[in-house]
Amino acid sequence: MFVCCGIVKNILEEVRTLLKKISLALGIFLLAFFLATTTAVASLSNATVEISSKKTGVPIQFIIGFNVGSSGALEGGRDEIIITFPEDTVLPASLRDNLSADSILVNGSSIEARSLYLDETRLIIALPAELDIRADSYVGIIISPTAGIELPRKAGSHCLEIETSRERSIRTNTFTIEGSKISQLEITATPSSADKFAEFEFSFQTSFRGALTPEKDEIYIAFDRAFYLPRYIASEDITIDDVKALPGGVKVNSETNTLQITVPPDTRIENNDNVVVKIASQAGIRNPRQTGTYRLRVYTSADTVNAWEDYRVGLAIAAPFVFLSPDTVGEASQYTIGFMTSKQGALQSGKDFIYLDFPSDTYLSSDILTKHVTINGQNAFDVDVTPRTKSVRLTVPYGVRIGGDTYVNIVFSNGAGIRNPDTSGNYQITVSTSADKNEVKSKEYVVMKAAAGSSPEADKPDVFLSSYKTGESITLQISFKEGTLGNLRGGDKINLIFPVAYKIGGRIVPQYVTVNEREVEKLELIGQTLVLTLPDGVDLAARQLTEIKVGSQVGVENPGKEGDYSLLLCSSIKYDQLFNYTVRISGSASGNNGETAPEGENGGGRAEGTIVFKIDSNTAYHGKTQIALDTAPTIIENTTVVPLRALGDALGAETTYEDATKTVRVKYQNKELVFYIDSKLVKVNTEWKTSTVPATLINNRVMIPARFVSESFGAAVSWDENTREVIITK
Repeated sequence: MFVCCGIVKNILEEVRTLLKKISLALGIFLLAFFLATTTAVASLSNATVEISSKKTGVPIQFIIGFNVGSSGALEGGRDEIIITFPEDTVLPASLRDNLSADSILVNGSSIEARSLYLDETRLIIALPAELDIRADSYVGIIISPTAGIELPRKAGSHCLEIETSRERSIRTNTFTIEGSKISQLEITATPSSADKFAEFEFSFQTSFRGALTPEKDEIYIAFDRAFYLPRYIASEDITIDDVKALPGGVKVNSETNTLQITVPPDTRIENNDNVVVKIASQAGIRNPRQTGTYRLRVYTSADTVNAWEDYRVGLAIAAPFVFLSPDTVGEASQYTIGFMTSKQGALQSGKDFIYLDFPSDTYLSSDILTKHVTINGQNAFDVDVTPRTKSVRLTVPYGVRIGGDTYVNIVFSNGAGIRNPDTSGNYQITVSTSADKNEVKSKEYVVMKAAAGSSPEADKPDVFLSSYKTGESITLQISFKEGTLGNLRGGDKINLIFPVAYKIGGRIVPQYVTVNEREVEKLELIGQTLVLTLPDGVDLAARQLTEIKVGSQVGVENPGKEGDYSLLLCSSIKYDQLFNYTVRISGSASGNNGETAPEGENGGGRAEGTIVFKIDSNTAYHGKTQIALDTAPTIIENTTVVPLRALGDALGAETTYEDATKTVRVKYQNKELVFYIDSKLVKVNTEWKTSTVPATLINNRVMIPARFVSESFGAAVSWDENTREVIITK
């Protein structure tokens, strides 16, 4: 028995030893297999790519090379090569349909269309049956431009990834797309307040190779992630050069917070072309919740390098209003612009700036004198004009304090020489300051074909002056119907804006101004604006008619010069709705609508043949007859120049102007004068003479030297220094 047990014990020990050997051998085998497999999976090497061009938007040639590993042999008719291109590479869906012979070669063998497969940015090549690739061998792939594969539209460094059905992927060397970029990027948004839906305008210029093809190319706008972009934006809420985007032509990439807008048909965008993209507030793009500075980027499928501009949330004026007088096309006009600064928008005297960009077809003189521009009633410290871009920079005058949440009133008088566009329509001025840096577009103002008021007469307030005579101290009475200035209550403000020619130098205290016989709560003079704060308990919505009276103690004085003047009225709750009341101030007391020619210095009482031009006045006289002038006479180098047509008609001469040759002809009886714009040489019949100043264009009107012309035709000319008048007697 003991012998049997020993035998069994020995057998079990031998079996245990054998199992250990088998386990060890199996482990070694599995480890070797795992190591071999791991090595095979990662054995692709020496992957390279060369491209025939770095230009985007055109098909190019790719030359790709790599080595397979020792266990990476590929069998024709069974194995595959997979090429992954960079994101945004254009792999045409029609590649298989349009593939021509030798468009794609692998080790010299042409790949047929049925052996190609597209999967987003991956091109899968099934090896033809006759093509075997041995282990440790080189693989060369040529993809010709006829395949139609285009580089990504965005500039930067890129590479390809190569893998086979036997071995894991490996990256090639990198190649760089050196794209161009847009220029002159400007961004405006209204409003720029935090957490508000805003309308945006992006304007820029394409590069020398930035032309965009309709229905093919795109414009990309990348917003900071703090902006909220909806998942979907309707195409009608976005325009490119005033053409609505294509249906389905607007895509929102939520991962990058980027808009992709396809150029719509009938939109021609050439090299070095100006482009304007507008996004309506209905699109649903919301400003960040926190005030601060955020970066926005713009690029296109042709200009692939990012251009950027910083956008400031919470640092912008309220939308300005603009009022013109007159508002007719082609006229030299007084421009009144008003806005409120932001809470952080205080401006320092003599240091800070106000920037204004006028519409492109507004005429701006290259030199606007400070005496023709006021900011809150004081002449601007400096006026810098860039006519090419229609831009004006104003320096805040000394003595004017502009704080946060402060009303700013800018007036360009007629003497500034700003002329309305020649085409009627709606226009806007873009305004910003050195504190409120975001550019904000004004409320639309209208340029009319014929003179028109800013609002229907039935809805306008009535304004009565105690006197309409030049230089007189006056009282005012203003009346308006319920709701005209908004449903005003105690604490609301009414702004009465006077032209610069008015003097206000009396006692600015509440007791001299009443609203419906009640003393106002507060009275302030901000520049040329009287600001009335309504007393507590007042509710103007409950009254059919409201009357405001401004006493003589306030010291309002009519201008010393006759003419038509605009008194402007608005309220704190409807300050962007401006009412204009035109008053006629004359040398007599004929009243607001009097048509009598003034006596004395302005020509009433002159002899019938006398012609009177007054410097800076748009009214001349031929005897007692008034002559309305497009452009006021002025002095150039101590010589008075006057409008060609007005002088010629008054003298009885025939006048013509030839724009093509810049030639002015004035003919009277047997004598003809020929002027040449900007030349002092004058041809008098057949003789050449020299004028003290050349004929010139001012506000696009021909101006000629009054004395030279008049005396050439035998008229006597005198100058009155006191009244600054040129008096011509035939």
